[in-house]
Amino acid sequence: MKTPDDIANMISEDVNESPLVAVPGFGQMSKQQALNSTIIYLRQIAEKLEQGTAVPLHYFDMAKDHYLAFLGEITP
Repeated sequence: MKTPDDIANMISEDVNESPLVAVPGFGQMSKQQALNSTIIYLRQIAEKLEQGTAVPLHYFDMAKDHYLAFLGEITP
């Protein structure tokens, strides 16, 4: 199974050549920043699940928004 870091490394060439993307509530950021934020939110979700504690719903929304921005699905 690939880790989020493995996936990030696989697509790093595309990320480095990309323009800014828009993330709702955050404004514009690079694709690398959007990907990094996605990974951070997914790690926080995983940690909460492993601990057996509640995951705030906005963690899922933030991960989704940053990932969609990374994919270019959200336009500025």
